[in-house]
Formats: sequence, structure tokens, C-alpha cells
Amino acid sequence: MLSSLVAIVLVLLSYSIWRRLKLFRVLWKAGHVGPRGNIISGSYFEMKRHGCLILFEKWFKEYKSDTIGFYYGTQPFVISKNLDLAKQILIKDFQNFKNRANNSPLEAAHPMIGAHLLFTNDDRWERIRNFMTPSFSTVNLREMFTRLTKCMDVFMENLEVAPLNSIDVYPLIRRLTLDNIARAAFSVATNVQENPFGSPPKFQIAAERSIDLWGSHWLSPVALCLRPVGQFLFRKLRAMGLVEHPQDAMSNYMEQLTDLRNSSRKIPGGPQSETEWVDFMQNLINGARRETMDSRKFHRHLGFKLSRNEVVGNCLLFFLAAFETTSSALSFLIYSLAREPEIRARLRHNLQKSLEETGYELSYDFVMNHRYLDMVINEGLRLYPTANGFLGRATIRDYEYKGIKIPAGVDVLFPAFHIHRDPKNFPEPEKFDPERFSPDRKNQTPSLAYLPFGAGKRSCIGNRFALMQMKQLIARIVLKYDFHLVAEKHRGPLKLTDRAFVLIVPGEGIHVKLVPI
Repeated sequence: MLSSLVAIVLVLLSYSIWRRLKLFRVLWKAGHVGPRGNIISGSYFEMKRHGCLILFEKWFKEYKSDTIGFYYGTQPFVISKNLDLAKQILIKDFQNFKNRANNSPLEAAHPMIGAHLLFTNDDRWERIRNFMTPSFSTVNLREMFTRLTKCMDVFMENLEVAPLNSIDVYPLIRRLTLDNIARAAFSVATNVQENPFGSPPKFQIAAERSIDLWGSHWLSPVALCLRPVGQFLFRKLRAMGLVEHPQDAMSNYMEQLTDLRNSSRKIPGGPQSETEWVDFMQNLINGARRETMDSRKFHRHLGFKLSRNEVVGNCLLFFLAAFETTSSALSFLIYSLAREPEIRARLRHNLQKSLEETGYELSYDFVMNHRYLDMVINEGLRLYPTANGFLGRATIRDYEYKGIKIPAGVDVLFPAFHIHRDPKNFPEPEKFDPERFSPDRKNQTPSLAYLPFGAGKRSCIGNRFALMQMKQLIARIVLKYDFHLVAEKHRGPLKLTDRAFVLIVPGEGIHVKLVPI
């Protein structure tokens, strides 16, 4: 009996090892160069130790290729700076790459997070996106702009009481961005900006913890190296209350807010009509109450209306997608402008001149249509594309383009940071030069060399909301203050931190000296 059991275990173990070895030959059989890693974790721990910004650049140089194969846990990846390949995969052959790369197995195992736009696939993704798209119409963005203005008024008041000789703008901008999202998307007034230099309130702590993503969770290596085992353990232990996901607190908050919004229609004195709430959350709640013409084309088993999990999950996604990316992008822009007094002065002059012509109103149309402001923002996003790891796609069927073979099941990633800093795409790539995006020069940029919001049908759905925030804040700061870096805080190159293979954030803050104008 015992010998039979041992034999079965040995057979299963041998089969598992054979399967693992076969998996780790997929990329090399397809002809990809790159690090071998190990059959347990691939290059996961090397990426954890060095970060993808440093490691990807090292691999591109070491293997002398713009397309590299590696394993993130057991998931085979191809990273590429080949713009022709990017155009094929992201746009022309989209149907074979319509799903995002899933380098976050614990996210997909979460009931709310697994239901949002980032982690849904095929028809379900398209159906949810159709429900979400109207939230970012020009009419809705104008309404959001008015709400953002109130948040930014508080931010500018906080700058007035800040120590002007040295201030780290990054934590202040994080508070502002959190306030912006809560007011514009959920009609919620927060207190996150009330005591800007004190301890963060609970809501902010929950939001910041959620941005830790899956990388800091102790089950993350298990899920990446033994995906079914890690996901099973996470679901079971979470159901037993033995583990928490970093995003549980914000997920619970979104559930409560959704339920409160639903019940408020029945409370005396509460809103009696769906039209009394005009924001992102209400648009999704409306999608849970009634079907749309677009929703009818999807398979009946998907449901014509949004489920509760889909409503909550996509409200949570708004926070996750808009919070850290916008905060970091704005902070990087302040850093870049603080190093360039001539560009700063030109932007201020252009803004002042345009305001004189439009009656001194910093309106939605003004900031969204100001050419030089747009050039400055675009160049900031080129140098520091904060959502660096979101341009991954899953390969549905075996694929080949000009000798580059990508087997089914392999994820393909186009790292925006490295594409943006490739001198073949942008000469003197380290230089902050808004003129790259002038009408005369922007057409010289190769197609798909600029990818801060992705490309194709799965590009960022909220890009105009992000740009609206960035343009309004940069315009207001530049018009009121001159500023430069605090030398003792920024002696060398800016330290960048990449979080969980996805986000780029300031590693040690952005310290500036403000001079009122």
C-alpha cells in the first residue's frame, strides 16, 4: 500500500517537473533571447530585487535585441521596443491580443477586482467598457472640471501655508488627487486635504495601501510560481478571515458607498431620480438597473445589465487607475519644470497672454485647448510614463510577424518608459523638450513611439480625465509661483521606484522651493 502511494507521488512529481521544464522551453523554442531564470520562479526575484526599469534596460543591452523573452514566475513574457510589432499587436491584429496580460493572479482571484475592466476579457470586457465610456464624455468632464476646481482651491490654499523654502509636493499632490477622484467620480467630500502636513486620515491610508497592489502580499510569489495553488490558498484563507488583500479596505468602502447610493433613492429627502446624481458611480449604477442598446449584442449569459460586483469593481478601478498614476505624473512634471526656468517662464507667459484674450477664466476649454500647455504635459508624460506596465497583451493563438514568433499563452509587453527613452524614437531622450510635440515636429515622431495611455481599443479609458487634472493644476501653480529644486535634496539623478511591474513613482519625493509671483 505504502509503496503504491509512493509510486503515485513520484509519478505525479515527475509529471509536474516534466510540465514545468516543457513550459520553460516555450520561449527558447520560439527563438527568443533572454534570461533563463529558474524553473521555480523564472526571473521574478531578480525583478523584485532590481525593478523592471533597470532590469529591462540591462536585458536590451546585454542581449543586443529590441525583443526579449523572460519568465515572470511561470508566466512567459516577451518585452519589445519594436514599434512595428507594437502596431500589429495593439491595433491591426487586436482580435488575437484583445485581453490584457495577467501578471497579477491574486487580483483576478478577488471577487470585486476580478470583475473590473482591467482584468475582464473578451465580450465581458467590451460590454463593461461600453457601459463606462459615457462617463468620460465632454459633457461629464465639464461637470467634473467644476468639482476639481474646488479641490484645487484647497490645494492652492495649502501651498500658501507651506514652508516655501523646501516642500515635498508629492504627498500634497497625492492628497489632492485622492480628493479629486472622490469628488468628481463619486460626489464624496473627503477630509484628506484638511490637515496637509499631519497624519493621513483612514480613507487616505486605505487608498494608499490599495496601491501596494499584489507585489507586497506574502502569497504573491506563491501565486506567480504556482498560480492555481496560490489562488486557491488566497480564496480559502480570505474566506476564513486569515488573510486580507491590500485592496480589501477600499473594496469594502466602495461596496458601502454603492449600497448607500442605491438606498438613498428610497430615503425621504434623498434623491428621487437617477439624474440627480451626475458622476461616474451613478453611470455604473444605472447600468446595473437597465440594459442599453449596445448591451443587447452580447451573449445572454453575460447579462444585459452590470452585476453588483462589476459596479463595485469598476468604481474601485477608477481609484486604482487614477490615484497613483496621476499623482506621480504631476509630481514628475513639477520636477521637470523646476529644472527648466526658460520653459517655465515661457509657459507662464503663454498662459498669461491667453488669459488676457479670454477674460482671465481658467475654464475647461482653456486648459484643454491651450497648445503650449499641452506640449509641456505631453513631454512630461514622455519622460515619465507612470503606467509603464499596463501595455501587456495576452496571446490567444500562435502568432508570427516578420520572423518574431509568439506562442499562444505568452504575454507581450511594450514598456513605454524604454520606448520613450529610445534615441531612435526621440533624439536626446533624457532632455525635457516640449517642442517635440509642436505642430512642426510632432509628425516626425514614429508611429506608436508615444504611449503614455496605451494604444488601440484597450488604451486608457480615462485619459482625458487625467489630462484635465494635470493641465488645470500645472497652469494654476505656474501662474502663481516660480519654483526650483532644493539642491540638497536632489544632488543626483531622480530616483525612480517601480511598483509591482506596473507603476513608476518618485522614490524620494519631489522637493522644491516656491517663490510667489
